[in-house]
Amino acid sequence: MLLQLKQSAFYPVVVWKEEMEVRRLSSSAACFAEFLWHTVGDGFWADRQEWTSHQWRAQLADIDVGFYVAYCGGEPVGCFELTKTDDSVHIDGFGLLNEYRGHGLGQSMLTAALEKSFSMGGREIWAEHSVNDHPAALPLFHAIGFRSNSSLSP
Repeated sequence: MLLQLKQSAFYPVVVWKEEMEVRRLSSSAACFAEFLWHTVGDGFWADRQEWTSHQWRAQLADIDVGFYVAYCGGEPVGCFELTKTDDSVHIDGFGLLNEYRGHGLGQSMLTAALEKSFSMGGREIWAEHSVNDHPAALPLFHAIGFRSNSSLSP
């Protein structure tokens, strides 16, 4: 299911968790990005299983791609990837490490992802939701203003 949020419809509904910091990874951190992708997505995401280190470095070096890590108290808690195309940004690989799920960090991290998306020039933000995603993902995206493709007006 494709989810969409237009910049004009975004109203943050959470208080930013002060201890959360979001940093973009460079291509020199390809091993860390790969580790996070597979650890956060374990049991949910099947893609990128066969990627080489060269593919990870190329992905992180792409100017239109941003791979971000969220930290709380200096510890990595989750990650997300943003890809810009024209005036749209696609959120991919959004998730928290297992031990940080259920503590309200997802809302803060999604708010940060949207702020980064808008700063990249995104007017429409897209995210794809599948039945393989964590059960809390869809309600989180809906709570912050995303609408599914079936509820989008033409």
